[in-house]
Amino acid sequence: PEKLPNNVIVINVKIIRDPSDATTFNDTRLRIALTEKQVYVVSPSCCTNGETNFHSVSRKMIPDGYGSLFTIPAPGDSIEMSFQYVPTADFLQQVNLNELRVVAFIQEHCTQETFQSTMTDIISVDRSAD
Repeated sequence: PEKLPNNVIVINVKIIRDPSDATTFNDTRLRIALTEKQVYVVSPSCCTNGETNFHSVSRKMIPDGYGSLFTIPAPGDSIEMSFQYVPTADFLQQVNLNELRVVAFIQEHCTQETFQSTMTDIISVDRSAD
């Protein structure tokens, strides 16, 4: 995942299926979340326990909470998917872009069984050097 100079976030996902996998899939979705590593809140209105330091705060689901339908590749094959998120002014005001990371997971929609997941930091890219 990359953050371009104009704050657009580009997420490329490659799903590789193990050649020996015999799993049967139904309504499987790729879900992607932008999470902020740490959020410090001086006077939290959400909590009465005094906690002010929050970890892995989910900030945005890409494209949304329903995820993206995709065709599971055949055993030994792979597919690639690409997403872009153009942050709103509200998002930019609330979130520290330098603390963002991407969580991607493959999940059965109805049962919510998760088959695979990964988490990685977003890298800021200066495209003007190209």
